[in-house]
Amino acid sequence: MVSNASDTESLYWFVAASLSKPSKALAEKFNGEEHSFKVMIISGGSGELISQITLSGKGDLFTPASDEFLTIVKDKKMVKSYAKFIKQTPVFALARKYDSKEITFDELVNGNYKIAIGNPRTMAMALTYQAIEKKMPKDISEKIRKQEYGSPLDVNQSLSYLEMNTLDAALIYDTMASNANLEYIRIPKAYNVDAYAYLVALTSESSDKHTKEFISFIFKNKNIFSKYGYSLMMDELK
Repeated sequence: MVSNASDTESLYWFVAASLSKPSKALAEKFNGEEHSFKVMIISGGSGELISQITLSGKGDLFTPASDEFLTIVKDKKMVKSYAKFIKQTPVFALARKYDSKEITFDELVNGNYKIAIGNPRTMAMALTYQAIEKKMPKDISEKIRKQEYGSPLDVNQSLSYLEMNTLDAALIYDTMASNANLEYIRIPKAYNVDAYAYLVALTSESSDKHTKEFISFIFKNKNIFSKYGYSLMMDELK
């Protein structure tokens, strides 16, 4: 990240925390080459990022990690164009202390574990879980909620809790769990919901030319996302 670039020389990409690692790696490669502008990555919970964009009046690209947060920016008239970017699968990842141990979904539901789901006001994953919860039998949903511990603001915070063994399990994406070499529990297909991250060109973009140039760069270097277990699914913005 370049800290001394002026606003006119920078493209600001606000990225959901779950995609921060590949996005930062991509920006680092872009900024290491000869271009007329630099890419600045701002990552965090999707809700937090919307607040930052709104307050600053800045932002060229935004990648929320759920349909709900896409709807919010559309309702706020902040969207110039958008497309589905990456599909992600929610799982319950286990704390580092459970390395090499297997826990089933039923064992998690009926056990005595500290489980983090997240803050739905800031975290796309927590909103996605509300959709998952609606598909669950009420008794399963209630048992999980009784074990809920803390309220992370984004999935990176949940991941930190797992690494520090602050809790036993947390709702994150399977790609994040795999990248961190954490064991995880799959949510039964009957309950689970696909979560989509979007690539959104914002009405506050500083340069349409720069935005298009960087989007092209993303797809020419999609192998960077592949290294982190992500497959890009976007063809064009609409």
